[in-house]
Amino acid sequence: MMAPKLQFTFTYVASKTDKKSNVIIITSISTEDNKKYTLEEDDKIASKHVALSKTDSFKRLKRSLNQRGAVRTIWITCSEKEMINTYFDEDENLMFNDMYLNEIKQTKSEDTTPKKENKLNLKNISERFMIEKFVCKFTNAKQWMDTFEKECKRHEINEDITKIEILRLFLDKSCADWHSATLKTLKIEAEWSEWKEKFLETFADKGWSTGMYAIYYRHKEGSLMEYAIRKEKLLLEMDEDIGGKL
Repeated sequence: MMAPKLQFTFTYVASKTDKKSNVIIITSISTEDNKKYTLEEDDKIASKHVALSKTDSFKRLKRSLNQRGAVRTIWITCSEKEMINTYFDEDENLMFNDMYLNEIKQTKSEDTTPKKENKLNLKNISERFMIEKFVCKFTNAKQWMDTFEKECKRHEINEDITKIEILRLFLDKSCADWHSATLKTLKIEAEWSEWKEKFLETFADKGWSTGMYAIYYRHKEGSLMEYAIRKEKLLLEMDEDIGGKL
């Protein structure tokens, strides 16, 4: 009888206990008959998989994952008895720590959906967002990010990767380079919390430029009604609670 093979997908992510450290997690395990499974959250950390860590394949994998957000998918032959006892029961059901794994059910419609259609759906969703594009110079970064996350919640967008993709659609041209540069450092597979932290570090108003622009904005042209609306908008972007402070 040939030794069974398992396909592991590994991701290099920030540690939940120390954001400055990185850990390798197992995001999925697939069998040779194309069934995909996930582990319990606490069991995803690769270092807990002692038998797996001893394999030559895993040792090579560790050298390949050298940047946060990196993903690798590899097949590993369970030739050692320790590996078989770790991941299979007596009837060849997949398990870990004597707990059966959760199978990911994939419908045919999900499998055959073209990538182009998914991108169009993202654009359609973003068009329903009640938020303006983020402009680096004159927008309160923290307040804008809070609104963006509320809109994601309102439209039931929970996946980190989807939030990151939609964020790009709401960045002004002057900020678009930041998204491209961040893709190279964090990667799109990184957690949303990392992208958010990076966004606020880059664009948080460290001076008085945004506030001073709003306060000293003067009527130059157009109707007084247009000026009043624009002035109010600028002040609210600076501080959405300003009405209660006056």
